Order: sequence, then C-alpha cells, then structure tokens
Amino acid sequence: MIKLEEIRFFYTRDSFNLSIPQLAIGRSEKLAITGPSGCGKTSLLNLISGIVRPVSGKIFLGDIELSALNQQDLKDMRLMKMGLIFQQFELLEYLNVLDNILLPFRINPILQLQEKTKERAAALAASMGLGDKLKRYPAKLSQGERQRVSVARALVTKPEVLICDEPTANLDPVNRDRILDIIDSYCDETKTTLIMVTHDQEILHRFHRIINILDYSNYKDKNELNG
Repeated sequence: MIKLEEIRFFYTRDSFNLSIPQLAIGRSEKLAITGPSGCGKTSLLNLISGIVRPVSGKIFLGDIELSALNQQDLKDMRLMKMGLIFQQFELLEYLNVLDNILLPFRINPILQLQEKTKERAAALAASMGLGDKLKRYPAKLSQGERQRVSVARALVTKPEVLICDEPTANLDPVNRDRILDIIDSYCDETKTTLIMVTHDQEILHRFHRIINILDYSNYKDKNELNG
C-alpha cells in the first residue's frame, strides 16, 4: 500500500536529518509510530502525505510514486486518497461545524460537493454526537467536540489512508477513547490504512504494529553526515 525507499530528509536551517532505508505499510494496517520528541515522527507523516518532499528516495502509494508528482497533483492526491487528523484540530473559526467538515470539498474543485456529500457529512456528525451542533462554531464547542469535527472532516472524503498526528494528546481519557473508537470502527469497516503518531502507551493495544521511529531511521546531526 505505502512504501518508502532510501528516504533522506532534512531541514536546511537546523541539524535535523531523517534517513529511512525502507518502510512498508500494508493496506488496512493500523500502524502506531512512537519515539522521542524531535526525532522525526511528524516529518515522516508529512513525507507520506506529500506535505514535504524527501531530499532523495521514493515514496509510493500503491503504484503511484508520490515523490515524483508535482505540487498540484500531490495536493489532489492528498485530498482524494488521504484523511489528516491533527493534534490542534485545525478548524476554521469562522465556519460552522458542517462547513468545517465539508472544507475539503470547498478548497479544491477536484472534489465535487453534491447533496449526497452534505448528507454524508451530517450523518458522520450525527454518529459522533454532533448532530444537533451542525450550525455551531468552534468557539462554542468543547475540546472533544472540536476533535470529533476534525475526525469527521478527515473521513468525509472516504480516504484510503488515515494519517493522525497525536490526535488525542489534548483530550481527557473519556474523549480519547471515544475518538479512537470512531477511528477504529471506520478503518475496520472500510479497510482503511491507519498511521498514527502517539506518545500514549495506553492505546497501543489498538494497533496491528508499533514502530519506534528510531528503529526505522538514521537520525543524526546533519553536520555529522557532512563531516
């Protein structure tokens, strides 16, 4: 499903350097990525989703080489094939719940906003306990409700891959488990691949495979590599 081959990546202005000789993630696999802060977990998610490009190496989604696509094609691929869930929710404060969920369909014409899409968004919201809050704005929502909106936004496009960057880090245990139950159920029903960065040891039993980024990377000071 997803393959990384001989990946090297670094940020020009600091000493961060990430090297991944090989990593394969299967279709419908639930993968947890753990490891210390600052060692490349979020960078790995950004590479897989095409938000950043590797300095060298190849990244594949199925038969498509993501690392060879131009920026517009990458954006289109991300919108069509991937759902992203962030720790900080990333909701637009001036949009209500329904419009935040439908945001992917409003930012790129490649996704067509149809009446059935609005119905799907409303149904997703209802399944997450947000059915009576579609017209509310983020400022009027709790932390758990805001994160459920972001999950619905990620799922409304029917992604093949769900990429989550510590989605429960700011939630209490009750809301954490509710969010994870929603994600688990969706992935089980649709055979969606789940890739999640987490520091929470209590949720690792939910995943098929757990990797420590340090076991799959060569994290070194860039100056050492150039020396």
